[in-house]
Amino acid sequence: MSEAAPTYAAVKAICARFVERANALNYKGKKGDSAALDYIVGAKVGAELAGNEALAKHLETIVWVVSIRGQLEVRHIAAGV
Repeated sequence: MSEAAPTYAAVKAICARFVERANALNYKGKKGDSAALDYIVGAKVGAELAGNEALAKHLETIVWVVSIRGQLEVRHIAAGV
């Protein structure tokens, strides 16, 4: 089992929650990409403040990917793709 495996379920749940919110607020395009990045950065900061370093480290990687691929990547993670 990889080091990231224990935090993957939490990351997937965070991404799924963003997708629910984005769908409810009809976020699309650049607005959705910006919202996705803000949401994941907020989750990373929350994990750091809670002292969950493993989750914060995993989310830090996701932040970089989302900064490039936008909300599409968050939707892929939430879907388990």
